[in-house]
Amino acid sequence: MTPDLSQIPRNYQALQERIVLATQKTGRSLADITFMAVTKNVPWVFVEEALRCGIHHIGESRIQETTSKKTEAAASSLKLVWHMIGHLQTNKAKKAAELFDRIQSLDSVHLAESLQRAAQAQNKIIPCLVEVKVSEERMPPTANDPTLADRLRSKWISALGADQVIDKAPDGMGAEDFP
Repeated sequence: MTPDLSQIPRNYQALQERIVLATQKTGRSLADITFMAVTKNVPWVFVEEALRCGIHHIGESRIQETTSKKTEAAASSLKLVWHMIGHLQTNKAKKAAELFDRIQSLDSVHLAESLQRAAQAQNKIIPCLVEVKVSEERMPPTANDPTLADRLRSKWISALGADQVIDKAPDGMGAEDFP
């Protein structure tokens, strides 16, 4: 069965409507919300359709796949914001710093130091979300150091723990601090 490209605009519109309702319920502004399409294992033709809908933030978790998609995206005149999602190995930090505009899975000081060196070499600042494990529950790779966020100049903390995900900005910071 061949996927139907026409589903993308319909799905995007339905999600936009849900986001509007959620912001109205919570008293938040639409300007506080960044919609990111995760395009892992998705062919470029589908990504292009999402871009035509107005999506500009793309989430990927594989260096090689991102390299290929960025080559395809170069033909477009759209300004895309590329997010690294999922675990990032330290040995791939240099390439990740080249490819991504945001890192959403910073989980160690060693990785932070590697990203810092790579970003400095490119004269680039890369906003990062810090992942901190806050329970003994077995989980995907995350930081085992609960003080990691304090030791880094973090913008946002994503704490993973027993049956919950807590996204919390350090005191005095909000979503606007993570452009």
